[in-house]
Amino acid sequence: IPMLWVEEVTKKPVFLLFIDGSESMRNVSGMSLSAFKDQVTTYIESCRKKASENDIEVKVYDLNGQSWNNSFNAPFTSFEKALETIESQMDEHQVEGALWISDGNINRGIQAEWIRLPFPNHTVLTGDTTVY
Repeated sequence: IPMLWVEEVTKKPVFLLFIDGSESMRNVSGMSLSAFKDQVTTYIESCRKKASENDIEVKVYDLNGQSWNNSFNAPFTSFEKALETIESQMDEHQVEGALWISDGNINRGIQAEWIRLPFPNHTVLTGDTTVY
């Protein structure tokens, strides 16, 4: 007699936060690097607190797909590694959305306007993108 096994798998919902950790981000705030880093840290904590109220985990990465370290020392900006990170997260979790924080100076890899993802994406541009 054939048997059919059904296993229900529940994926934990996550919201992905990608922050441009490139050197060009150091100059966008008009404040000291230390104060800017503190502001970013406070924002991340705020996002995590709000998301946890809805039982959603916030995962924070730089645009190289690495866990966020608040250093702003990457020599360039590229979205390709971040996209690979999204793919791996989609395998493990239910991705509810993503927020991208960048100065918009993408100088390697694919351009962000060609990215199509199956969940809501939000962007925050910082600084004056006409100044490099």
